[in-house]
Amino acid sequence: MAATKISRVFSAIQPTGIPHLGNYLGTLSNWARLQDQLVPPPLAPKPSGAEASSHPLLYAIADLHSYTLPQDPRTIAKQTLAMVASIIACGVDPNRCVLFRQSAIPCHAELAWLLNCITPVGWLHRMTQWKTKMQTRAQPTDVGTERAQSGFEAASDPSTATSKLCLGLFAYPVLQAADIILYRASHVPIGEDQKQHLELTRDIAEMANRQYKTKFFVLPEVLM
Repeated sequence: MAATKISRVFSAIQPTGIPHLGNYLGTLSNWARLQDQLVPPPLAPKPSGAEASSHPLLYAIADLHSYTLPQDPRTIAKQTLAMVASIIACGVDPNRCVLFRQSAIPCHAELAWLLNCITPVGWLHRMTQWKTKMQTRAQPTDVGTERAQSGFEAASDPSTATSKLCLGLFAYPVLQAADIILYRASHVPIGEDQKQHLELTRDIAEMANRQYKTKFFVLPEVLM
C-alpha cells in the first residue's frame, strides 16, 4: 500500500484481444478490490459531469493505445464493448467508479501533444519496451551468411533499426503520462513491469510544472 493518502486512483486497460485469465489476475480483480476499499456500498447514482472528474476511482478502456499496432477500428469498437462486459462481470460496478473510453475524452490526446512538445527524446529512448523493439529489429535473419551479416551491420545503425518502427510506439509513454496526470491521480495500481513508465510520468509532470511555473500536475505514486 502507498505511503500517502489515496485521493484518486487512475488505471486503464487496452481492449485488444479476447479478455482472459491474465486480465483478471493482473488488473480486473484489483479494480474490484480497490472499488470495495475506496467506494464501498451503498450504491450511489452513476457519477457524471464535474462529479465524475473529481471521483476517487477512474477506470479507462485505453483504446487509443491499441493503435500503436495496425488495427481495424471496427474490431477495436467490438473489443471495447467486450472488455466493458468483462470488467462488469468481474465485479466492477459503474455506479461506484467512473468507467470510460479513453478516446471519448479529447483531452487525453490534446494533453499528450502538449507533453510531447516538452518531453526530451532521450527519456523515451531509455524506455525498456522501445529498446527491446530496437534490438528485435537489429537481429540478423540468416546468421552465418555474408548477406545476413551485412544486414545486421546495417540494422545496427539506429537510423536503420528504427526506420520501420512507428512514432506511436515511441511516444505512447507520453500518452500514458497524459492519461494519468490529466485527472491529477495520486496513485496508479501497477506491476513491476510498469514502474519505469510511472517514473517517466512523474518526470514529465514535474517538468510540465516547472515549464509552466505551476504546481497543477500531481506526481502520482505506485499502488501495489
